[in-house]
Amino acid sequence: MKSSRKSIVLLVVALSLLVSIPSWAQESTVDKRVENATQVLLEFMQSPDKEVPMELFRKSAAVAVFPRVLQGAFFVGGKFGRGLISTYDAENQSWSAPAFFTVGGGSIGFQFGGESIDLILFILNKRGIESLLSGKVTLGGDVSATAGPVGRTMAADTDILLTAEIYSYSRTKGLFAGVSLKGAIVAPDNESNEAFYGTPLNARDILLENKAQPIKEAEQLVKTLKQFSGK
Repeated sequence: MKSSRKSIVLLVVALSLLVSIPSWAQESTVDKRVENATQVLLEFMQSPDKEVPMELFRKSAAVAVFPRVLQGAFFVGGKFGRGLISTYDAENQSWSAPAFFTVGGGSIGFQFGGESIDLILFILNKRGIESLLSGKVTLGGDVSATAGPVGRTMAADTDILLTAEIYSYSRTKGLFAGVSLKGAIVAPDNESNEAFYGTPLNARDILLENKAQPIKEAEQLVKTLKQFSGK
């Protein structure tokens, strides 16, 4: 009985410490998330295997990056991760500041045990973006999504760009592949948006309405998107 009470007390203390984490610590966490996402994007596009087609990147209206998504039986639905999305503004010919999102649940196309994986989603049109901004959206249900084509060039497969709104890729231990995320739920992470920008902003404010002020911590991400998209 004493042991049980002690465990409960320790749990309460631990939870209170989590709740009382200062804002600067959360800001540091989201800054690191942007840094990790930028690195993942670089590694995807600079891989010797050259698996992600450049045409797909150039045709994308937005790109989502989820570094180190955890998966395993101890997670509800098998996986959970935090990442970000940036949209391309064709009128101003520029990539937006990042908005933070989460991904969870669903079933992944193949499993790597309890390891973490990196995910990249290429969103091809405004409808796909609007779906992700609507709240919790289910990939393959609320919005069409499928595993991305493999190979740097895809001239022979151009028609596939008309059949889905989102194409997904994963990487673990240097292995790249198109991956199905059917049933995965993507949702805005507005708490992280506020921590990063220092003001209440939702994903729509950032991605479509350009209300986020330029921030130094996102500069390298935007440069990387511009470099590999060619726009």
